Amino acid sequence: MEKWDRFRLPLSVAAIYLAAAGIIQFFPMMSEFVFAREVTDPAIESLLGAVLLSFAGVVGFLSAEKDRSLVLPMVLTAGLLLVAINMIYFWLIGQYTLGTIVAPVALNLLLAAWLGTTLVRSTRAAATSNARR
Repeated sequence: MEKWDRFRLPLSVAAIYLAAAGIIQFFPMMSEFVFAREVTDPAIESLLGAVLLSFAGVVGFLSAEKDRSLVLPMVLTAGLLLVAINMIYFWLIGQYTLGTIVAPVALNLLLAAWLGTTLVRSTRAAATSNARR
């Protein structure tokens, strides 16, 4: 199995997750309902939704491409972990309720773990195949 075939499914799931979050945040009223918080600046909320939708498109495209590097999974894993840490921090200082952050933090950590373990397996497989030559 080619090392990138292992990334196709986790990257596709990440693209769908980013697209869903982007669609929700693109419409501030829907964002208020789903995330159970008041949107103070609808323009910024909608802009964040557009950025997430764009990033979902990039990740989705790269999940189907043949010629890729291992940088995308590394960056995506770090980004998922950063978002989870950010949400936990803002929960600790009282900006979010526990019910608001449980699902996104759990999804981010699961996707980061999935991509991270796939990344480790791919780099180990590449290192052992190079050592055999």
